[in-house]
Amino acid sequence: MGHNKKKTSLKKSRRSQFQRIKEAFLKQFQKFRTQLLLVTTALILLPILYFGTFEPHKQEICFQEFKTRFLEAGLVEEIVVSNRYIANIYLRNYSMNQTTLPAAAAANVYFKDVAGCDEAKQEIMEVRNLFYEARKCAPSIVFIDEIDAIGQARGRGGSSSGHNERESTLNQLLVEMDGFGTTAGVVVLAGTNTPDVLDKALLRPGRFDRHITVDKPDIKGRDQIFQIYLKTIKLDRVPSYYSPRLAALTPGFSGADIANVCNEAALFAARTEEAQVTMDHFDAAIDRIIGGLEKKNRVISKLQRRTVAYHEAGHAVAGWFLEHTEPLLKVTIVPRGTSTLGFAQYVPNDNLLMTKEQLFDMTCMTLGGRAAEKILIGTISTGAQDDLEKVTKMTYDQVAVYGFSEKVGLLSFPQREDSFETSKPYSSTTGALIDNEVREWVNKAYERTMQLIEEHKEKVAQVAELLLEKEVLHQDDLLRVLGVRPFKSVELSNYDRFKLGFQDEGKL
Repeated sequence: MGHNKKKTSLKKSRRSQFQRIKEAFLKQFQKFRTQLLLVTTALILLPILYFGTFEPHKQEICFQEFKTRFLEAGLVEEIVVSNRYIANIYLRNYSMNQTTLPAAAAANVYFKDVAGCDEAKQEIMEVRNLFYEARKCAPSIVFIDEIDAIGQARGRGGSSSGHNERESTLNQLLVEMDGFGTTAGVVVLAGTNTPDVLDKALLRPGRFDRHITVDKPDIKGRDQIFQIYLKTIKLDRVPSYYSPRLAALTPGFSGADIANVCNEAALFAARTEEAQVTMDHFDAAIDRIIGGLEKKNRVISKLQRRTVAYHEAGHAVAGWFLEHTEPLLKVTIVPRGTSTLGFAQYVPNDNLLMTKEQLFDMTCMTLGGRAAEKILIGTISTGAQDDLEKVTKMTYDQVAVYGFSEKVGLLSFPQREDSFETSKPYSSTTGALIDNEVREWVNKAYERTMQLIEEHKEKVAQVAELLLEKEVLHQDDLLRVLGVRPFKSVELSNYDRFKLGFQDEGKL
Protein backbone atom coordinates (compact mmCIF):
# COMPACT_ATOMS: atom_id res chain seq x y z
CA MET A 1 0.00 0.00 0.00
CA GLY A 2 2.82 2.40 0.96
CA HIS A 3 4.62 1.70 -2.26
CA ASN A 4 1.52 2.46 -4.33
CA LYS A 5 0.97 5.80 -2.53
CA LYS A 6 4.53 6.86 -3.37
CA LYS A 7 3.92 6.16 -7.10
CA THR A 8 0.69 8.15 -7.09
CA SER A 9 2.31 11.16 -5.42
CA LEU A 10 5.23 11.01 -7.89
CA LYS A 11 2.85 11.09 -10.87
CA LYS A 12 1.00 14.07 -9.40
CA SER A 13 4.21 15.97 -8.86
CA ARG A 14 5.35 15.35 -12.47
CA ARG A 15 1.97 16.40 -13.81
CA SER A 16 2.01 19.61 -11.80
CA GLN A 17 5.60 20.33 -12.97
CA PHE A 18 4.61 19.86 -16.64
CA GLN A 19 1.60 22.11 -16.07
CA ARG A 20 3.83 24.86 -14.69
CA ILE A 21 6.22 24.62 -17.70
CA LYS A 22 3.29 24.79 -20.13
CA GLU A 23 1.85 27.85 -18.41
CA ALA A 24 5.25 29.56 -18.45
CA PHE A 25 5.69 28.86 -22.21
CA LEU A 26 2.22 30.21 -23.00
CA LYS A 27 2.98 33.41 -21.06
CA GLN A 28 6.23 33.87 -23.00
CA PHE A 29 4.50 33.11 -26.36
CA GLN A 30 1.74 35.63 -25.58
CA LYS A 31 4.45 38.17 -24.85
CA PHE A 32 6.35 37.70 -28.19
CA ARG A 33 3.43 36.65 -30.42
CA THR A 34 3.17 39.96 -32.27
CA GLN A 35 6.89 40.02 -33.08
CA LEU A 36 6.83 36.42 -34.38
CA LEU A 37 3.85 37.14 -36.65
CA LEU A 38 5.60 40.18 -38.13
CA VAL A 39 8.78 38.22 -38.86
CA THR A 40 6.85 35.35 -40.49
CA THR A 41 4.81 37.74 -42.62
CA ALA A 42 7.95 39.50 -43.76
CA LEU A 43 9.62 36.22 -44.77
CA ILE A 44 6.58 35.29 -46.86
CA LEU A 45 5.88 38.65 -48.49
CA LEU A 46 9.39 39.75 -49.38
CA PRO A 47 9.94 37.17 -52.18
CA ILE A 48 6.43 37.78 -53.51
CA LEU A 49 6.93 41.50 -53.60
CA TYR A 50 10.35 41.17 -55.18
CA PHE A 51 9.37 38.82 -57.97
CA GLY A 52 5.92 40.35 -58.41
CA THR A 53 7.24 43.85 -59.01
CA PHE A 54 10.13 42.64 -61.18
CA GLU A 55 9.30 43.51 -64.75
CA PRO A 56 11.20 41.45 -67.35
CA HIS A 57 12.79 43.04 -70.37
CA LYS A 58 10.20 43.64 -73.07
CA GLN A 59 10.79 43.96 -76.79
CA GLU A 60 8.42 43.99 -79.75
CA ILE A 61 9.18 41.67 -82.67
CA CYS A 62 7.18 40.38 -85.63
CA PHE A 63 5.58 36.95 -85.53
CA GLN A 64 7.83 35.46 -88.22
CA GLU A 65 10.92 36.45 -86.23
CA PHE A 66 9.41 35.02 -83.05
CA LYS A 67 8.59 31.77 -84.84
CA THR A 68 12.03 31.21 -86.39
CA ARG A 69 14.19 32.35 -83.45
CA PHE A 70 12.24 31.20 -80.43
CA LEU A 71 9.26 28.93 -81.10
CA GLU A 72 10.99 26.52 -83.48
CA ALA A 73 14.15 26.60 -81.36
CA GLY A 74 12.21 25.45 -78.28
CA LEU A 75 13.12 28.51 -76.19
CA VAL A 76 9.56 29.52 -75.25
CA GLU A 77 8.68 28.89 -71.60
CA GLU A 78 5.16 30.37 -71.53
CA ILE A 79 2.82 32.46 -73.69
CA VAL A 80 0.24 34.71 -72.05
CA VAL A 81 -2.23 36.40 -74.44
CA SER A 82 -3.68 39.57 -72.95
CA ASN A 83 -5.77 40.61 -75.97
CA ARG A 84 -5.94 40.05 -79.72
CA TYR A 85 -2.97 42.35 -80.38
CA ILE A 86 -0.54 41.70 -77.47
CA ALA A 87 1.03 38.50 -76.17
CA ASN A 88 3.65 38.24 -73.41
CA ILE A 89 6.38 35.71 -74.22
CA TYR A 90 8.57 34.24 -71.47
CA LEU A 91 11.81 32.64 -72.67
CA ARG A 92 14.30 30.22 -71.16
CA ASN A 93 17.56 32.03 -70.36
CA TYR A 94 17.90 33.74 -73.74
CA SER A 95 19.47 37.11 -74.38
CA MET A 96 16.82 39.49 -75.66
CA ASN A 97 19.51 41.48 -77.44
CA GLN A 98 19.35 38.87 -80.20
CA THR A 99 15.70 39.42 -81.14
CA THR A 100 16.10 41.92 -83.99
CA LEU A 101 15.75 40.83 -87.57
CA PRO A 102 18.96 39.52 -89.18
CA ALA A 103 19.22 42.22 -91.85
CA ALA A 104 18.33 44.99 -89.43
CA ALA A 105 20.54 43.60 -86.67
CA ALA A 106 23.63 43.73 -88.86
CA ALA A 107 23.11 47.47 -89.30
CA ASN A 108 21.75 48.07 -85.75
CA VAL A 109 18.40 49.21 -87.17
CA TYR A 110 15.05 49.00 -85.38
CA PHE A 111 12.41 47.12 -87.43
CA LYS A 112 8.65 47.60 -87.06
CA ASP A 113 6.30 45.21 -88.90
CA VAL A 114 2.68 46.34 -89.32
CA ALA A 115 -0.27 44.81 -91.18
CA GLY A 116 -2.40 47.23 -93.17
CA CYS A 117 -5.66 45.55 -92.13
CA ASP A 118 -4.77 46.14 -88.46
CA GLU A 119 -4.13 49.82 -89.13
CA ALA A 120 -7.49 50.20 -90.84
CA LYS A 121 -9.29 49.01 -87.71
CA GLN A 122 -7.63 51.48 -85.35
CA GLU A 123 -7.70 55.22 -84.82
CA ILE A 124 -5.55 57.83 -86.51
CA MET A 125 -3.50 57.98 -83.31
CA GLU A 126 -2.09 54.56 -84.16
CA VAL A 127 -0.47 56.00 -87.30
CA ARG A 128 0.94 58.88 -85.31
CA ASN A 129 2.27 56.56 -82.63
CA LEU A 130 3.80 54.30 -85.27
CA PHE A 131 5.84 57.09 -86.85
CA TYR A 132 6.64 58.65 -83.48
CA GLU A 133 8.11 55.32 -82.41
CA ALA A 134 10.02 55.04 -85.70
CA ARG A 135 11.56 58.50 -85.30
CA LYS A 136 12.39 57.79 -81.69
CA CYS A 137 14.20 54.54 -82.60
CA ALA A 138 15.92 55.96 -85.71
CA PRO A 139 17.61 54.56 -87.70
CA SER A 140 14.57 52.36 -88.25
CA ILE A 141 12.51 50.57 -90.90
CA VAL A 142 8.70 50.61 -91.05
CA PHE A 143 7.12 47.85 -93.15
CA ILE A 144 3.37 48.04 -93.86
CA ASP A 145 2.04 44.81 -95.33
CA GLU A 146 -1.15 44.81 -97.44
CA ILE A 147 -1.12 48.58 -97.71
CA ASP A 148 -4.06 48.43 -100.12
CA ALA A 149 -6.30 47.91 -97.06
CA ILE A 150 -5.76 51.57 -96.12
CA GLY A 151 -4.22 52.99 -99.29
CA GLN A 152 -6.99 52.54 -101.85
CA ALA A 153 -7.80 55.50 -104.06
CA ARG A 154 -10.02 57.98 -102.27
CA GLY A 155 -13.56 58.58 -103.47
CA ARG A 156 -14.39 54.95 -104.28
CA GLY A 157 -17.27 52.98 -102.84
CA GLY A 158 -19.47 55.85 -101.71
CA SER A 159 -19.19 57.74 -98.43
CA SER A 160 -19.93 55.16 -95.76
CA SER A 161 -18.45 55.47 -92.27
CA GLY A 162 -15.99 52.64 -92.98
CA HIS A 163 -14.63 54.40 -96.05
CA ASN A 164 -14.41 57.70 -94.16
CA GLU A 165 -12.34 56.05 -91.44
CA ARG A 166 -10.05 54.43 -94.00
CA GLU A 167 -9.59 57.68 -95.89
CA SER A 168 -8.82 59.51 -92.65
CA THR A 169 -6.17 56.92 -91.85
CA LEU A 170 -4.72 57.33 -95.35
CA ASN A 171 -4.64 61.11 -94.98
CA GLN A 172 -2.77 60.80 -91.69
CA LEU A 173 -0.29 58.40 -93.30
CA LEU A 174 0.35 60.89 -96.09
CA VAL A 175 0.88 63.69 -93.57
CA GLU A 176 3.34 61.62 -91.55
CA MET A 177 5.34 60.66 -94.63
CA ASP A 178 5.54 64.29 -95.73
CA GLY A 179 7.42 65.07 -92.53
CA PHE A 180 10.48 63.03 -93.46
CA GLY A 181 13.72 64.69 -94.44
CA THR A 182 16.69 63.14 -96.16
CA THR A 183 18.39 62.57 -92.80
CA ALA A 184 15.37 61.41 -90.79
CA GLY A 185 16.81 57.91 -90.53
CA VAL A 186 13.44 56.24 -91.19
CA VAL A 187 12.78 54.02 -94.21
CA VAL A 188 9.15 53.15 -95.01
CA LEU A 189 8.41 50.02 -97.05
CA ALA A 190 5.06 48.56 -98.09
CA GLY A 191 3.77 45.44 -99.83
CA THR A 192 0.64 44.78 -101.87
CA ASN A 193 -0.69 42.42 -104.52
CA THR A 194 -2.87 45.11 -106.13
CA PRO A 195 -0.73 48.22 -106.75
CA ASP A 196 -3.20 49.54 -109.35
CA VAL A 197 -5.81 50.36 -106.68
CA LEU A 198 -3.51 52.54 -104.57
CA ASP A 199 -4.10 56.25 -104.22
CA LYS A 200 -1.89 58.28 -106.55
CA ALA A 201 -0.76 60.48 -103.68
CA LEU A 202 0.97 57.47 -102.10
CA LEU A 203 3.11 56.94 -105.20
CA ARG A 204 4.37 60.49 -105.61
CA PRO A 205 8.07 61.34 -105.18
CA GLY A 206 9.05 61.52 -101.54
CA ARG A 207 6.63 58.77 -100.55
CA PHE A 208 6.49 55.30 -102.16
CA ASP A 209 8.36 56.38 -105.28
CA ARG A 210 10.54 53.24 -105.67
CA HIS A 211 8.57 50.29 -107.05
CA ILE A 212 9.90 46.73 -107.08
CA THR A 213 7.80 44.10 -108.84
CA VAL A 214 8.21 40.54 -107.55
CA ASP A 215 6.82 38.40 -110.37
CA LYS A 216 6.30 34.65 -110.43
CA PRO A 217 9.60 32.83 -110.97
CA ASP A 218 10.66 31.41 -114.32
CA ILE A 219 11.97 27.88 -114.71
CA LYS A 220 15.43 28.78 -113.39
CA GLY A 221 13.92 30.54 -110.40
CA ARG A 222 11.62 27.62 -109.66
CA ASP A 223 14.63 25.30 -109.81
CA GLN A 224 16.43 27.36 -107.15
CA ILE A 225 13.33 27.56 -104.95
CA PHE A 226 12.80 23.81 -105.19
CA GLN A 227 16.41 23.23 -104.10
CA ILE A 228 15.67 25.14 -100.90
CA TYR A 229 12.48 23.29 -99.99
CA LEU A 230 13.72 19.85 -101.06
CA LYS A 231 16.45 20.02 -98.42
CA THR A 232 13.79 19.85 -95.71
CA ILE A 233 12.41 16.44 -96.74
CA LYS A 234 14.02 13.02 -97.13
CA LEU A 235 14.40 12.01 -100.79
CA ASP A 236 15.48 8.83 -102.51
CA ARG A 237 17.78 10.95 -104.71
CA VAL A 238 19.75 14.16 -104.31
CA PRO A 239 17.72 17.41 -104.53
CA SER A 240 19.60 18.46 -107.68
CA TYR A 241 17.99 15.53 -109.52
CA TYR A 242 14.44 16.57 -108.67
CA SER A 243 14.62 20.38 -108.78
CA PRO A 244 14.97 20.85 -112.59
CA ARG A 245 12.34 18.23 -113.36
CA LEU A 246 9.84 19.64 -110.91
CA ALA A 247 10.57 23.17 -112.13
CA ALA A 248 9.61 22.06 -115.66
CA LEU A 249 6.35 20.55 -114.38
CA THR A 250 5.21 23.65 -112.48
CA PRO A 251 4.99 26.63 -114.88
CA GLY A 252 3.28 29.62 -113.30
CA PHE A 253 3.78 28.36 -109.74
CA SER A 254 4.76 30.85 -107.05
CA GLY A 255 7.10 30.20 -104.14
CA ALA A 256 4.14 29.32 -101.92
CA ASP A 257 2.86 26.84 -104.52
CA ILE A 258 6.29 25.19 -104.68
CA ALA A 259 6.38 24.84 -100.90
CA ASN A 260 2.91 23.31 -101.08
CA VAL A 261 4.10 20.75 -103.66
CA CYS A 262 6.90 19.61 -101.33
CA ASN A 263 4.55 19.40 -98.35
CA GLU A 264 1.93 17.43 -100.29
CA ALA A 265 4.58 15.01 -101.58
CA ALA A 266 5.79 14.38 -98.03
CA LEU A 267 2.19 13.77 -96.93
CA PHE A 268 1.65 11.24 -99.72
CA ALA A 269 4.81 9.41 -98.64
CA ALA A 270 3.66 9.42 -95.00
CA ARG A 271 0.23 8.01 -95.91
CA THR A 272 1.85 5.04 -97.62
CA GLU A 273 4.32 4.65 -94.71
CA GLU A 274 7.36 5.11 -96.94
CA ALA A 275 10.61 6.41 -95.51
CA GLN A 276 11.57 8.49 -98.58
CA VAL A 277 9.80 10.78 -101.03
CA THR A 278 9.94 9.63 -104.66
CA MET A 279 8.96 11.09 -108.04
CA ASP A 280 5.59 9.31 -107.84
CA HIS A 281 4.78 11.29 -104.70
CA PHE A 282 5.66 14.56 -106.43
CA ASP A 283 3.47 13.62 -109.42
CA ALA A 284 0.56 12.94 -107.08
CA ALA A 285 1.18 16.22 -105.26
CA ILE A 286 1.15 18.26 -108.50
CA ASP A 287 -2.04 16.50 -109.62
CA ARG A 288 -3.58 17.30 -106.24
CA ILE A 289 -2.77 21.00 -106.58
CA ILE A 290 -3.76 21.34 -110.26
CA GLY A 291 -6.86 19.15 -110.39
CA GLY A 292 -7.97 18.90 -106.78
CA LEU A 293 -8.42 16.01 -104.39
CA GLU A 294 -8.71 12.60 -106.02
CA LYS A 295 -12.14 10.98 -105.58
CA LYS A 296 -12.06 7.43 -106.86
CA ASN A 297 -15.16 6.53 -104.86
CA ARG A 298 -17.39 8.94 -106.79
CA VAL A 299 -20.28 7.10 -108.41
CA ILE A 300 -20.25 7.59 -112.21
CA SER A 301 -22.33 5.65 -114.69
CA LYS A 302 -20.64 3.69 -117.47
CA LEU A 303 -22.06 6.01 -120.12
CA GLN A 304 -20.74 9.13 -118.39
CA ARG A 305 -17.36 7.50 -117.80
CA ARG A 306 -17.16 6.56 -121.49
CA THR A 307 -18.08 10.14 -122.46
CA VAL A 308 -15.31 11.53 -120.25
CA ALA A 309 -12.79 9.08 -121.73
CA TYR A 310 -13.60 10.06 -125.32
CA HIS A 311 -13.62 13.75 -124.38
CA GLU A 312 -10.12 13.58 -122.87
CA ALA A 313 -8.90 11.38 -125.74
CA GLY A 314 -10.05 14.10 -128.15
CA HIS A 315 -7.91 16.67 -126.32
CA ALA A 316 -4.91 14.35 -126.34
CA VAL A 317 -5.07 13.43 -130.02
CA ALA A 318 -5.81 16.97 -131.20
CA GLY A 319 -2.84 18.35 -129.27
CA TRP A 320 -0.60 15.53 -130.49
CA PHE A 321 -1.13 16.36 -134.19
CA LEU A 322 -1.10 20.18 -133.93
CA GLU A 323 2.24 21.88 -134.42
CA HIS A 324 2.05 24.79 -131.98
CA THR A 325 0.54 23.03 -128.97
CA GLU A 326 2.42 21.95 -125.87
CA PRO A 327 3.52 18.30 -125.51
CA LEU A 328 1.16 16.12 -123.54
CA LEU A 329 2.49 14.65 -120.32
CA LYS A 330 -0.46 12.75 -118.91
CA VAL A 331 -4.21 12.26 -119.38
CA THR A 332 -6.54 10.81 -116.75
CA ILE A 333 -10.24 10.17 -116.15
CA VAL A 334 -9.95 9.90 -112.36
CA PRO A 335 -12.48 12.36 -110.82
CA ARG A 336 -10.97 15.19 -108.80
CA GLY A 337 -12.39 18.08 -106.82
CA THR A 338 -16.05 19.00 -107.03
CA SER A 339 -16.56 19.07 -110.81
CA THR A 340 -13.44 17.75 -112.56
CA LEU A 341 -14.13 14.33 -114.09
CA GLY A 342 -10.83 14.14 -115.97
CA PHE A 343 -8.05 16.32 -117.31
CA ALA A 344 -4.99 16.33 -119.55
CA GLN A 345 -1.70 17.67 -118.21
CA TYR A 346 0.74 19.39 -120.52
CA VAL A 347 4.24 20.79 -120.01
CA PRO A 348 3.99 24.36 -121.35
CA ASN A 349 7.01 26.55 -121.93
CA ASP A 350 7.47 29.89 -120.21
CA ASN A 351 6.41 31.88 -123.27
CA LEU A 352 6.48 35.65 -122.96
CA LEU A 353 5.02 36.14 -126.46
CA MET A 354 2.36 34.18 -128.37
CA THR A 355 1.78 34.20 -132.10
CA LYS A 356 -1.54 34.08 -133.90
CA GLU A 357 -0.80 30.54 -135.11
CA GLN A 358 -0.03 29.35 -131.59
CA LEU A 359 -3.29 30.73 -130.21
CA PHE A 360 -5.25 29.19 -133.09
CA ASP A 361 -3.77 25.72 -132.45
CA MET A 362 -4.46 26.09 -128.72
CA THR A 363 -8.08 26.94 -129.53
CA CYS A 364 -8.37 23.84 -131.72
CA MET A 365 -6.87 21.63 -129.01
CA THR A 366 -9.29 23.04 -126.42
CA LEU A 367 -12.22 22.20 -128.72
CA GLY A 368 -10.92 18.66 -129.29
CA GLY A 369 -13.06 17.20 -126.50
CA ARG A 370 -16.33 18.57 -127.88
CA ALA A 371 -15.39 17.43 -131.41
CA ALA A 372 -14.60 13.89 -130.20
CA GLU A 373 -17.98 13.64 -128.45
CA LYS A 374 -19.78 14.81 -131.59
CA ILE A 375 -18.00 12.45 -134.01
CA LEU A 376 -17.42 9.28 -131.98
CA ILE A 377 -20.34 9.28 -129.52
CA GLY A 378 -22.90 11.08 -131.68
CA THR A 379 -24.05 13.50 -129.00
CA ILE A 380 -22.57 16.35 -126.97
CA SER A 381 -22.59 16.93 -123.20
CA THR A 382 -22.02 19.73 -120.72
CA GLY A 383 -18.46 18.53 -120.11
CA ALA A 384 -17.08 21.13 -122.50
CA GLN A 385 -18.30 24.14 -120.50
CA ASP A 386 -14.87 25.02 -119.09
CA ASP A 387 -13.31 24.52 -122.54
CA LEU A 388 -15.81 26.91 -124.12
CA GLU A 389 -15.11 29.57 -121.49
CA LYS A 390 -11.39 29.37 -122.23
CA VAL A 391 -11.99 29.52 -125.99
CA THR A 392 -14.29 32.54 -125.66
CA LYS A 393 -11.84 34.52 -123.54
CA MET A 394 -8.88 33.54 -125.73
CA THR A 395 -10.62 34.57 -128.93
CA TYR A 396 -11.98 37.86 -127.55
CA ASP A 397 -8.45 38.75 -126.47
CA GLN A 398 -7.14 38.06 -129.98
CA VAL A 399 -9.79 40.22 -131.62
CA ALA A 400 -10.34 43.05 -129.13
CA VAL A 401 -7.02 43.25 -127.26
CA TYR A 402 -4.13 41.93 -129.36
CA GLY A 403 -5.19 43.48 -132.68
CA PHE A 404 -5.12 40.20 -134.64
CA SER A 405 -8.34 40.91 -136.55
CA GLU A 406 -8.11 42.74 -139.85
CA LYS A 407 -11.76 43.81 -139.66
CA VAL A 408 -11.48 45.36 -136.19
CA GLY A 409 -8.05 46.77 -136.95
CA LEU A 410 -5.12 47.71 -134.76
CA LEU A 411 -7.25 48.59 -131.77
CA SER A 412 -7.06 47.33 -128.19
CA PHE A 413 -9.86 47.37 -125.62
CA PRO A 414 -8.54 45.52 -122.57
CA GLN A 415 -11.05 44.65 -119.88
CA ARG A 416 -9.99 46.15 -116.55
CA GLU A 417 -11.20 44.11 -113.60
CA ASP A 418 -10.96 47.03 -111.17
CA SER A 419 -12.81 49.43 -113.45
CA PHE A 420 -16.16 50.81 -112.28
CA GLU A 421 -17.15 52.05 -115.72
CA THR A 422 -20.42 50.65 -117.03
CA SER A 423 -20.02 51.90 -120.61
CA LYS A 424 -17.64 50.32 -123.12
CA PRO A 425 -14.95 52.41 -124.83
CA TYR A 426 -16.38 51.64 -128.30
CA SER A 427 -19.66 52.00 -130.11
CA SER A 428 -22.37 49.40 -130.49
CA THR A 429 -21.37 48.94 -134.12
CA THR A 430 -17.79 48.08 -133.12
CA GLY A 431 -19.13 45.78 -130.41
CA ALA A 432 -21.26 43.89 -132.94
CA LEU A 433 -18.26 43.67 -135.27
CA ILE A 434 -16.13 42.17 -132.46
CA ASP A 435 -18.84 39.64 -131.58
CA ASN A 436 -19.23 38.53 -135.19
CA GLU A 437 -15.48 38.24 -135.66
CA VAL A 438 -15.11 36.14 -132.49
CA ARG A 439 -17.92 33.83 -133.57
CA GLU A 440 -16.37 33.44 -137.02
CA TRP A 441 -12.93 32.62 -135.57
CA VAL A 442 -14.33 30.03 -133.15
CA ASN A 443 -16.34 28.35 -135.93
CA LYS A 444 -13.23 28.21 -138.10
CA ALA A 445 -11.22 26.59 -135.29
CA TYR A 446 -14.02 24.09 -134.61
CA GLU A 447 -14.17 23.05 -138.29
CA ARG A 448 -10.41 22.50 -138.29
CA THR A 449 -10.70 20.41 -135.12
CA MET A 450 -13.55 18.32 -136.54
CA GLN A 451 -11.46 17.52 -139.63
CA LEU A 452 -8.51 16.52 -137.43
CA ILE A 453 -10.60 14.23 -135.20
CA GLU A 454 -12.33 12.70 -138.23
CA GLU A 455 -8.92 11.96 -139.74
CA HIS A 456 -7.61 10.27 -136.57
CA LYS A 457 -10.85 8.93 -135.08
CA GLU A 458 -9.52 5.37 -134.87
CA LYS A 459 -6.62 6.55 -132.71
CA VAL A 460 -9.02 8.60 -130.59
CA ALA A 461 -11.05 5.45 -129.97
CA GLN A 462 -7.90 3.46 -129.07
CA VAL A 463 -6.78 6.11 -126.58
CA ALA A 464 -10.29 6.29 -125.06
CA GLU A 465 -10.55 2.51 -124.61
CA LEU A 466 -7.07 2.41 -123.08
CA LEU A 467 -8.15 5.18 -120.72
CA LEU A 468 -11.20 3.20 -119.66
CA GLU A 469 -8.88 0.31 -118.89
CA LYS A 470 -5.99 2.07 -117.11
CA GLU A 471 -7.61 5.41 -116.06
CA VAL A 472 -4.24 7.19 -116.35
CA LEU A 473 -2.08 7.35 -119.48
CA HIS A 474 1.43 8.79 -119.63
CA GLN A 475 3.33 9.89 -122.70
CA ASP A 476 4.92 6.46 -123.13
CA ASP A 477 1.43 4.95 -123.49
CA LEU A 478 0.49 7.57 -126.07
CA LEU A 479 3.69 6.91 -128.02
CA ARG A 480 2.68 3.26 -128.43
CA VAL A 481 -0.77 4.21 -129.74
CA LEU A 482 -0.13 7.45 -131.66
CA GLY A 483 3.47 7.03 -132.68
CA VAL A 484 6.16 9.71 -132.56
CA ARG A 485 4.85 13.27 -132.60
CA PRO A 486 5.34 14.67 -136.15
CA PHE A 487 6.63 18.00 -134.87
CA LYS A 488 9.88 18.63 -133.03
CA SER A 489 10.88 21.91 -131.47
CA VAL A 490 14.17 23.45 -132.49
CA GLU A 491 14.82 24.77 -129.00
CA LEU A 492 14.88 22.80 -125.78
CA SER A 493 11.38 22.60 -124.30
CA ASN A 494 10.28 22.26 -120.70
CA TYR A 495 9.34 18.66 -121.42
CA ASP A 496 12.94 17.95 -122.48
CA ARG A 497 14.12 19.49 -119.23
CA PHE A 498 11.65 17.35 -117.34
CA LYS A 499 13.02 14.20 -118.95
CA LEU A 500 16.71 15.07 -118.86
CA GLY A 501 17.15 17.76 -116.24
CA PHE A 502 19.26 20.87 -116.69
CA GLN A 503 22.30 19.87 -118.68
CA ASP A 504 24.39 21.61 -121.27
CA GLU A 505 21.74 22.48 -123.86
CA GLY A 506 24.30 22.36 -126.64
CA LYS A 507 24.91 18.65 -125.98
CA LEU A 508 21.27 17.61 -126.09
